[in-house]
Amino acid sequence: MILMLSLFLFAFSYFIFLYIFSADDWALFPSNRHVYKNGKVLYAGDITDCEGVVLCHTQDGERVYNDDEYIRLATLHAVGDLEGYIATGVHTAMRDDVTGYDKFNGLYNVSGTGNNVELTIDSRLCVKAYQQLEGYCGTIAMYNYRTGELVCMASSPSFDVSDNFIASDEDEGVYMNRFLSSTFTPGSTFKVVTACAAVGTLDDAYEREYVCNGGTTIKGEWVACTGNHGTITLEDAFAYSCNSYFSQLTVDLGKDTLTEYAEKLGFNGEFALDGVKVATSSYNVDDAKTIDFAWSGIGQYKDLFNPLQYLTAIGAIANSGTAVKPYIISSIKNDLGFELYNAKIEETEMLDKYTADSVAELMDNTVEIYYTKERFGNLDVCAKTGTAEIGEDDIPHSVLVGFVDDTDMPFAFVAIVENGGSGNGIALNSVSNLLQYAAEIYK
Repeated sequence: MILMLSLFLFAFSYFIFLYIFSADDWALFPSNRHVYKNGKVLYAGDITDCEGVVLCHTQDGERVYNDDEYIRLATLHAVGDLEGYIATGVHTAMRDDVTGYDKFNGLYNVSGTGNNVELTIDSRLCVKAYQQLEGYCGTIAMYNYRTGELVCMASSPSFDVSDNFIASDEDEGVYMNRFLSSTFTPGSTFKVVTACAAVGTLDDAYEREYVCNGGTTIKGEWVACTGNHGTITLEDAFAYSCNSYFSQLTVDLGKDTLTEYAEKLGFNGEFALDGVKVATSSYNVDDAKTIDFAWSGIGQYKDLFNPLQYLTAIGAIANSGTAVKPYIISSIKNDLGFELYNAKIEETEMLDKYTADSVAELMDNTVEIYYTKERFGNLDVCAKTGTAEIGEDDIPHSVLVGFVDDTDMPFAFVAIVENGGSGNGIALNSVSNLLQYAAEIYK
């Protein structure tokens, strides 16, 4: 009798253990016809943008996306597909929330629908960003560096869920959200990190001079520059993106210092968007030769950044060193309208105020004397471009990072246009058009 009771208690305890950790998987398994129909999500609440635009809802027993094709394309990687191929989309990554599942009631609720999820993205900005990518692979995103709201996230390529799309070999990467799941060579945008290390550790950072003769020699090997800048200081070297200056500065800073500041800004660390883990940015020069280390300081060698991580770092520079964690879920309400979740601001200190403000000023000066403020209309934009070399025979990626210094539009931004060429070209023009469109809406 005692043995049978012990076995029963053991089995019961084991079941409770499995229930706690696996019940959601059981309830939301794709064969559950209450949740899925023909392998597609059916049972779920409304998903809306920050303006209440319905991006996806259930109608007449079917999940239906927005009527506008461009809204469907531009917000797909945020909303997710019904089959779950886009792992970072709300339908898959937030499936408990959108279906309304909880461990006490399971999938039951009064109306027979899931929870309603409001996102922080503005579908108008997402559409504009997606159109600016002009069919290139890449991503453009913006977030409010004061509040953490991700107001724009576009990833290309996308596809129209209304066409019953099935990916072929030619559609490689179409399910990937490049903002969350990819890493890219930063090119000269990494000079932001190197500048932070210089300003944060060198007493003579602004007076220090190096010579550029169309390039410079590091340990007998040539580092080419895009100009012949002569004797140059940090401020001008940052504005004109002088490889000669920054490669020599990198060597003088040393591996430990540059690694320290890269990690302050999130490289080699873990980031997530509302619990969805993103690809890890990496900076590792432990085994790098001097010439390779020099190249790392100008954003080449093995440097890789994830767009969300770098967007957060740029936001910290804009915000005097305080990083506000990005989020995309604004609120979750049940079928009766009761709020189950409301986003809160989370802050961490990435940099000291002096370093952040100093580099922000360098970025402002760069736009003033090199890109020109007129390219951004009436907006006070601080930025840094990058032309990310990815191979001798490949067209480089066009990269831009920066922020708007404006209380009405405190937006940090990141743009990567794969094989788009110079950062001063399509990436800058894309963001300029997006920001001026945002100004029409928000100012």
